[in-house]
Amino acid sequence: MSNKDKILSIAPLHYKYPSLSAEDMPDKFILFPITFRNEEIEEFEVLFLHRLLKRNYGFPSDWEPEEIKRETIEEGHYIVYALGKEWKYYIRTPSGGIIQIGTEKFHSLLKIFYVLPEDTSEPNEK
Repeated sequence: MSNKDKILSIAPLHYKYPSLSAEDMPDKFILFPITFRNEEIEEFEVLFLHRLLKRNYGFPSDWEPEEIKRETIEEGHYIVYALGKEWKYYIRTPSGGIIQIGTEKFHSLLKIFYVLPEDTSEPNEK
């Protein structure tokens, strides 16, 4: 079994909690931090959690590139790496709410937020 196959999968959750693209997000919103089980989440490497999300959701909903690096592998052939400065996944909950899972401080911290309408100060039951 390859290392790729050893990464946990949350694929069944993808159907219950679909991802949204950045274009599907409201024009104006505020973020309200989710701190439930934050200590446990902080024990994981950010890269591990990103790979878990990428394996199940594909590329992030939104990301801010840091730099693009080229490496020559053969004459005329290149590998291009786009190193992300920050990345975000937007996930829809069954009740219709939106959660943002993303990084801060040059992808060294993982943060989870409720995405709320601009005129709302905190989440409600929904």
